[in-house]
Amino acid sequence: MITIAQATQDILSRSDVATQALAQGILNASAYAKDIRHEVETMTQKEVKVATIVAALLRMRSKVEVQTHEVRVHIEAMAVQSPLVELVYERSQTLTLELEQFERKAAGGTGMKDFYTITHGTSETVVIATETRAWQLKQQLSIPPLQTMTKLVSVSVRFSGDYIDQPNVFYSLIRPVALKRINIIELVSTYSELTLIIDEQDLVAVMESIRSAHGGYY
Repeated sequence: MITIAQATQDILSRSDVATQALAQGILNASAYAKDIRHEVETMTQKEVKVATIVAALLRMRSKVEVQTHEVRVHIEAMAVQSPLVELVYERSQTLTLELEQFERKAAGGTGMKDFYTITHGTSETVVIATETRAWQLKQQLSIPPLQTMTKLVSVSVRFSGDYIDQPNVFYSLIRPVALKRINIIELVSTYSELTLIIDEQDLVAVMESIRSAHGGYY
């Protein structure tokens, strides 16, 4: 049967924040023990005192190493596009053909130089484009969208292609935004670029979060 110490360690290992706080001596052990007490009891199948969990945490402190999964990314450039619109469609062959026709027509005219991206999922197709381009598309498609989201902006972060083999680059860019509980509506990525699609009201907070975590850009 699993011991209290083993259960506590297992729960702790799932939280980078708690693990680092314990290693740095800033974790409120009593409060954390109260939070995980029910899960410890479930895992050990017996009643457990908060003080026992606290004791287990304190014994672990000297053995826990400060680990970080974050990477400090050198940002080469950041770009903002707005206003954007997201159109969500049920994926179908008809939709795919009509999208191709729309793109060919646009390429033969003014081109597709503004923000325009399509993501095909297993059951849905998402189009994110500038407001003007989105309304043009919506009028030309015979299929109505399942969902339309407006007042969106994109924040594109460009970095060196050398990061392609580096784990946790996307995690490191998104984490400071997530810690502020800012909703990321969509993510779009290329070889050396990550784009966050967000509500326009969150633009300043997102840019400040990324800059503060990774420094300025040049």
